[in-house]
Amino acid sequence: MPPQPLSRVKPDARVILGPDALSYYPELAAIVMRVIAVWAHIDGNFALILTNCLRTDIATGSAMYQSLTGGDAKRAALAAAANQALSPDDFSLFQAVQKAVKASRDRRNDFAHNIWAFSSDIGNALLLMEAAVVIDHNVTWRQYIEDHKKPIEVTNGTVRHVLPIPPIFDLDFSKIQVFKKPDLERDLKAAEEADRLVTLLWMLTRERGGNDAARTSLLASPQVAPVF
Repeated sequence: MPPQPLSRVKPDARVILGPDALSYYPELAAIVMRVIAVWAHIDGNFALILTNCLRTDIATGSAMYQSLTGGDAKRAALAAAANQALSPDDFSLFQAVQKAVKASRDRRNDFAHNIWAFSSDIGNALLLMEAAVVIDHNVTWRQYIEDHKKPIEVTNGTVRHVLPIPPIFDLDFSKIQVFKKPDLERDLKAAEEADRLVTLLWMLTRERGGNDAARTSLLASPQVAPVF
């Protein structure tokens, strides 16, 4: 079962945001960081795959890969090089691996770029939301202030505003995901499997004509075989 929205787990929870959110559950934070670390290793292997496909040295291939801005550009360049360097069957296998690791890559991006929070009403769990959830909350709060503030002229001719006390505007709990330890452990396992697949793909591209052992292992992988 994937992580559940906070609206389903604890609809009346008190959410605490801030850069220290992960420190309240260090065991869970360590799993999050391991997922990110595994994907840093995977990204390094993608640079090596590009190097292999271009038949150039590691320094040149890695520099080219790292110079590309954004994940889409890197994947497009890698696919273009692989399409030219690999046989049609091996390129199909390359595409199958890319598709198989996408969900784990997306999860890593969520972990690295979204906002973490926690709730003392939910034990041993971390909360994750896109920045848009907080922005929408702040926009609603500020709009209420603007709509209800009252200008008052003071004796020196200047005007000040009396700001109302706004009602509580809750965050959209349906867009906040609750990550408990089993959820994070599944994500780590998925990242480690993605690392295994990409390592095999790197082995496949090291030699002209491919690597039979790596090809056989990839074809035997349940995440790849149905796609391929």
